[in-house]
Amino acid sequence: MHPGDSLAFSLNQPIEVLALPITAPWLTIKDAVETAIKIKPKVVIPIHDAIMKDFMLQRIYNVAQERFSEAGIKFAPLELGEKLIINE
Repeated sequence: MHPGDSLAFSLNQPIEVLALPITAPWLTIKDAVETAIKIKPKVVIPIHDAIMKDFMLQRIYNVAQERFSEAGIKFAPLELGEKLIINE
């Protein structure tokens, strides 16, 4: 699922992969992570993170990784051009 620039969306069915806005001027990492944990996808791919400097982005990823790991959700930041293969 790709919610665009918003965390305000509803689901009609469980989702396997969530493209989650993780940084934005209107967003906190806490809100992003809590939204994903409520939805309980198998995998979260962070999006809208290009505005962050590398050192800050790594801090955000570390927080997200810890929280998602505790919730049993795989956190999968992708490099430009990288593919995510789920069913291996």
